[in-house]
Amino acid sequence: MRANVAKTGRQQTPTFSRAMNTARLRNPPLYSVQHHSSQNEWLVPTREGYATRDCLLFRIVMDEQEKRKLDRKRARNRAAATKCRQKKIDRIQDLERMVANEKQRSQNLDMEMENLRSALHQLQQLIQMHEQRGISPPLPTKLTESVQDTIQDENSHIDINIS
Repeated sequence: MRANVAKTGRQQTPTFSRAMNTARLRNPPLYSVQHHSSQNEWLVPTREGYATRDCLLFRIVMDEQEKRKLDRKRARNRAAATKCRQKKIDRIQDLERMVANEKQRSQNLDMEMENLRSALHQLQQLIQMHEQRGISPPLPTKLTESVQDTIQDENSHIDINIS
């Protein structure tokens, strides 16, 4: 019978059986719990092999602590990211306001420059008209007043004797 099974290929080779047993030891099923009588402790399967129940509880406690620590870290990171995004939005809004102000200022300066060009053009036409008529251009009133004041100040310091 045994030879018959071997010919059909259904019987496993000894090497394959050893490999399967080794794999079972390395990756024990998660549902099996064994009682180790010499230490009077329960052995629980883990990824690395079997561990005692106390060791597993310690890992669970550490995992919970690590999870809380990770949650706190994530919460801090979330808050920092939110703050960073808000600062970025505020900065963009400030820059947009500055751009709008500078555009308005530029428009105002353009209007002022156009008004000054227009006034300059009118004054140039007035001067040409006076030159064509043979009239010397009038001095501005403020300049005329300051020249007259200067002349009076100089005359008051000079004492001229007319005899």
